[in-house]
Amino acid sequence: MAIDTKKLLALTESSQVEMQQLLKVLNIDSLMKLSEELKKIKGQEDELANLSPMLPSYIADLSKKVTFMIGTVNSAKTHASNRSKELEGLMSVLK
Repeated sequence: MAIDTKKLLALTESSQVEMQQLLKVLNIDSLMKLSEELKKIKGQEDELANLSPMLPSYIADLSKKVTFMIGTVNSAKTHASNRSKELEGLMSVLK
């Protein structure tokens, strides 16, 4: 069975476009700013408790989850960037 380099090249090029789109979508500047603000107010437990007794634990839990999510997104960005470079290499070989 012969290797269909034209098909492989076309799929690689469209995959490269998808990687670039993924990198654009994974922009989480606002979420990162929110994470910083949550970290700042975590130490103000008395003020938070005055607003609602459940707020200190809720803020702490939310901060932990947002920080984890940021790490996950950063990992996905790294993978997308690395695979994009590998796809560029493959395209240069196929052309």
